[in-house]
Amino acid sequence: MSKSPFWDDWHIDDNLIQGNGLEPKCPHKDMVEKCRYVQWLKRHEGYMRNVLMDTADAILSMDTNNIIRSWNKGAERIYGYKREEIIGKPIAVVFPPDRLHELDIMARIVQEKGHIKNMETERLRKDGKRVAVSITRTPVYDDSNLLIGYTAVVSDITERKKMERQLIRTEKMASVGTFAAGLAHEIRNPLNSMSIQLVLLERRLAKVSDDFLKKNLGTIRIIREGIDRLVNLTNDFLHFSHFFHLNITLENIHALLSASISLMEGTFQRKAIRIERGFAPDLPLVEIDREKFQQVFLNLIQNSVEAMSIGGTLTVNTSHENESVVIRIMDTGCGIPDEQMSHIFEIFYSTKENGTGLGLAIVHQILELHGGEVQIESDVGKGTTCTVILPLRQER
Repeated sequence: MSKSPFWDDWHIDDNLIQGNGLEPKCPHKDMVEKCRYVQWLKRHEGYMRNVLMDTADAILSMDTNNIIRSWNKGAERIYGYKREEIIGKPIAVVFPPDRLHELDIMARIVQEKGHIKNMETERLRKDGKRVAVSITRTPVYDDSNLLIGYTAVVSDITERKKMERQLIRTEKMASVGTFAAGLAHEIRNPLNSMSIQLVLLERRLAKVSDDFLKKNLGTIRIIREGIDRLVNLTNDFLHFSHFFHLNITLENIHALLSASISLMEGTFQRKAIRIERGFAPDLPLVEIDREKFQQVFLNLIQNSVEAMSIGGTLTVNTSHENESVVIRIMDTGCGIPDEQMSHIFEIFYSTKENGTGLGLAIVHQILELHGGEVQIESDVGKGTTCTVILPLRQER
């Protein structure tokens, strides 16, 4: 850091300033107050420098060509770049390709309004991940009122945005859940009646003529499939409307996974699907709603099975990572196209011919209620990996 003219004018020797006060070494009595003032300025300067460097927010500066000139520790934490890596590089390095137009927009706003306050956007970390940020930018002028650059204070708002999305999703799903419960109850009774009447009709037709029954089996099958689909839909609605209430118990994840796999054993054999397990020996017990997590595992396993035609491998692994229990369910199925990935947790969105679009939405909400999350990665033609992350310490 270069000295200001103030330091050059006074030529103060650090040896003149000792301890909390001024030692007798000061050669001129009229310099006492000046020496004390310089001492205070030096300490204050160091204090302010430490505050700016160590704050959790990113504080950085750029020249008029958008070249980075300063970079504090907060910026290192948020963006992942060390100070020596980034100084002298254009600020565009931390802009996602689809956000580069914001460079001109921000310059125009600062010119028109004199500053930018709490602009919410996204920036790019060194590892390629996007981070949600709030940016305040102000211009910097020299003594001649000439613009020489900008300073920016950047806050990481990733967790806040995540909580906002969760709140919106929870409110939306609670509203849909209330509607779904009423609708399911209204539809269930007529469906049960239709199913019973269809069985009676089959019996009557069989008594009339076997040939007549055979000729109409296709029509009966279509009616039954329609009824079954509506029954499944109403059941999903009822599950959907009830999962906001948790019955927490201490459970063994391996026991739940094994039970879910056993329930699907017939399907595995029919489709010639091989099961591989990689259960961690030190996996701790977890506090969860047993019934709801059984639903999570069955849903994810069922999706993996449906993604594989005849043959394939379903791999179920568990591990203890960073104070969380992690469950990975991997298949060798058809995979999910990129254009569908952003919609898979939406209510009523389904890629299946007879899907209700509630399965993954329910899985997602159950994990959120437990303070966890579900991540899905897929490669078309190679398979899909569903990762369930469940923190051991949950705040409720």
